[in-house]
Amino acid sequence: MARFNITNSQEPDFICTALAPVFIRDIADDMTAVKEAGAFLERLENLGLITLNYDIPLNGYAYTEYKESAI
Repeated sequence: MARFNITNSQEPDFICTALAPVFIRDIADDMTAVKEAGAFLERLENLGLITLNYDIPLNGYAYTEYKESAI
């Protein structure tokens, strides 16, 4: 799980979240599938069943789906 942020190299304090949460199961996932997965994760968080944390990387996880996805 991740979030996609927009930054500006000339304004280091500028950061805007474009899409979150982002969960990509396969590099072929389209935007609809990614948004549906994100909405599901948000519902679970709102119910208090999970906590979404963007600051802790998973040790040993290559994040290939996120690096190679067209999204």
